[in-house]
Amino acid sequence: MPRCLRNAPVPAIDEILLQYEQEHPQSLGEYYRYNSASIRIRIIDPQFDGLAEDDRETIAYSYLDKLPDAIAGDITLVLLFTPAEFEHPETTIFGLANLEFDDPRLSRL
Repeated sequence: MPRCLRNAPVPAIDEILLQYEQEHPQSLGEYYRYNSASIRIRIIDPQFDGLAEDDRETIAYSYLDKLPDAIAGDITLVLLFTPAEFEHPETTIFGLANLEFDDPRLSRL
């Protein structure tokens, strides 16, 4: 079940991430609204193992592209990890972004 980690849930994102998780049963989708103009999303999926970042994006965006433009336009960060990368973010170039996802700096908006 997708999880909205902070603030009020966005039903359209819940729906898309739920669909993703149903079609990728071992995955986990998480998101939150960082500020009024920014939504951050993280998908952890063992099926990403061995895939290049652009191949992971192709899979994820085949779902995210279904979002209404008003919501899609607010997505500023999409992190796509395998479970191992999530457990050891220092092994990926997105490790710092993952730390920021978990403990965001205060937004000025």
